[in-house]
Amino acid sequence: MANEVLVEDWTPGRKLWLKTPGRYSMDVAVEILGWIEGFDNVSILDPGWPSPGYGKLVEVGIKVQFGNIQFAIMCSYDDIFIDRIAGNNRKFTTLCEAIQQKFVTT
Repeated sequence: MANEVLVEDWTPGRKLWLKTPGRYSMDVAVEILGWIEGFDNVSILDPGWPSPGYGKLVEVGIKVQFGNIQFAIMCSYDDIFIDRIAGNNRKFTTLCEAIQQKFVTT
């Protein structure tokens, strides 16, 4: 149970809200950012995110440019919020589906 990652809310094309019940969500959010950074045509718009404090990941959010989509990822307590800011709804939906396949445990 302590390593669960659950989908709390999912609105395709708009947002993905993940939960890590019983533990702080930052580690999972960092894993997601690192995984996304491994793709081509990705720019994480906060150069301080890999630092020990993870930049603005906690409570403020970090913007990510992935091809023609821009989204923000933010963590707070046991929540991870991934929200589309601009770009193609379908591509954002595909990205969120891939995140769910890779990180969601149940």
